[in-house]
Amino acid sequence: MNECLFCKIVKKEAPADVVYEDENFFAFLDINPNNPGHTLIIPKNHYENIYSLPDEILCDIGPLVKKYPLL
Repeated sequence: MNECLFCKIVKKEAPADVVYEDENFFAFLDINPNNPGHTLIIPKNHYENIYSLPDEILCDIGPLVKKYPLL
């Protein structure tokens, strides 16, 4: 099975306009934004969906969104 597009973006094998990156998360502008500045924040590790995210990762995304409201 091929890697997902998000995994390729995290590995920098696919282009993206990166606006934030740390040890666990990666944020980039949406290719088809709903609004200017529409940003996706994803964990660097692959998870099939939000329901498969470990609680620790899920809890860490919230403060990141609050800390960087302009993403």
